[in-house]
Order: sequence, then C-alpha cells, then structure tokens
Amino acid sequence: PPPSPPPSPPPSPPPSPPPSPPPSPPPSAKSTTAPKPPSSPKSTPVPKPPSSPKSTPVPKPPSSPKSTLVPKPPASAKSTPVPKPQPKQP
Repeated sequence: PPPSPPPSPPPSPPPSPPPSPPPSPPPSAKSTTAPKPPSSPKSTPVPKPPSSPKSTPVPKPPSSPKSTLVPKPPASAKSTPVPKPQPKQP
C-alpha cells in the first residue's frame, strides 16, 4: 500500500512556463532592417555613369566631315558645262 501517492505530483509543473516568451521578440527585428538598406544604394549609382559618356563622343565626329565634303564639288561642276552648248545649235 505504500507505492501509490508518489507517481502523481511530478508530471504537472514542467509544461507550463516555457511556451510563452519565444513568440514575442522575433517579429519586431525582422520588419525594420530588411526593406531599408537594399532600396537606397541600388537606385543611385546605376543610371548615372552610363548616361553621360555615351551621348557625347558618339554623334559629334561622324556628323561633321560628312555634310561638307560631299554636296560641294558635285553640285558646282554639273550645272554649268551641260545646259549651255545644247540649246544654241539649231
């Protein structure tokens, strides 16, 4: 009759205080240090350097020597010695 009152008080106090303090601190530090740093340094040093040196030394040299040495000599020697000695020979 002595082995009856000891197996009752041990399985009661352990499963109560541990499942309460863990779900509190994690949701506070995750929504403040994530969407802050990756949004600043990405939209600044990208569209600055490739837009300056590309639209300056390209359309300058090929547009100058082409529209000066072509329409000058062929337009002066063609409209002079052709329509003169044709209509004066009846």
